[in-house]
Amino acid sequence: MKISKRWWLSLIVLCALGAAFFLYWPRPVHLDVQGVRYHLGEANAGHEELVQVKIDGEVWKDWKGTPTFSGTIDTGDDRLELTENQRKVKVKLNGIAGNNLISYGGFDANTGPFTFVYGRLYADKSFQNVTLNIFEETEGGGSGWGSGSGLMISAPASSRTEALEVANMLMKKDMKGGVLK
Repeated sequence: MKISKRWWLSLIVLCALGAAFFLYWPRPVHLDVQGVRYHLGEANAGHEELVQVKIDGEVWKDWKGTPTFSGTIDTGDDRLELTENQRKVKVKLNGIAGNNLISYGGFDANTGPFTFVYGRLYADKSFQNVTLNIFEETEGGGSGWGSGSGLMISAPASSRTEALEVANMLMKKDMKGGVLK
C-alpha cells in the first residue's frame, strides 16, 4: 500500500504544531515553601529570618525562546503596599543582566503613575528553587543591592546555610566564579 504525499505532509505539520505547543504553551507555577530572609556577609550571620514564599503564575516563552514569568510573588514584605491589581509582575528569566528585575507599576490617585523596583528573581527551570535579591534604600535616596551585604530571600530553605546553597546554585552565572557568603 502506497502512502500519499498529502498524508506525509499532514504528519509533518501535525508534529511541528505539537512541538510548538509543547515549547511555547504557558507552564503553571505554584510555589508555597519556607524560605530564609538574610543579609550577605559573614558579619550578618545569625540575623536570618524564616519567611513564607508564595509564587503563583505561569512561565511562557516568547518566539525567541526567552522564558518569562508572569504572576505574583509574595514574601510577606510590608514595604509592598500594593493593591491586588498592582501585585502582578512580568519578569524575563533569560539570565541577561537587568532582565530578571521584579518591577511593580501602577497608578496612585495622589502622585500619579509609579514604578517600584523590588529586586531580582532567580529561579531554576522547574521553579522549585528561587532566590530574590531585594533592593534596599541607599544613602543617596536610590536603591540597590550588593554581593557583600545585600538582602536576600532564598527558598526552599530552613537555615542560612541552605539558603546560601540555593543562592549560589542559581546565581552562579552572574557571580562569575564568586561565592556568596
